[in-house]
Amino acid sequence: MNTLVEFLQARLAEDERVLRAAEGGHWEVSTIDGSSEIRETVTRLGVVYSFSGGCTDPDTAEHIVRHDPVHVLRDIESKRRIIDEHPLDSNALHEPLCRTCASGTNDGDLEGEWPCPTLRLLALPYADHPDYQEEWRP
Repeated sequence: MNTLVEFLQARLAEDERVLRAAEGGHWEVSTIDGSSEIRETVTRLGVVYSFSGGCTDPDTAEHIVRHDPVHVLRDIESKRRIIDEHPLDSNALHEPLCRTCASGTNDGDLEGEWPCPTLRLLALPYADHPDYQEEWRP
């Protein structure tokens, strides 16, 4: 892995592959009041995943729902679009820079850095990945 963009694209592809291999669909949470306990359930297309006996609480069930496959696919797509919005300008006069994040100087030159702060921030959740490079850290 030699560039931050390649690293990000690979991580997003991994995330999408794992997501598509798992059961997809839209999840929702509901509380079922039983005779002696309250069970939190996560429902996906009519299949109920039930957590009871202290296995989870309403906050955990809500966390699961907030990271349902539909939401995660939208998140992956949005990150891919952000990456596309921050291209490398290899024709820059001095150092390579991000065309989106670069700022102009008084003499009309562009200044900035590559990888730009936006891409560095997108990579931060993957900082524990073995291919992550510390020089990318924002």
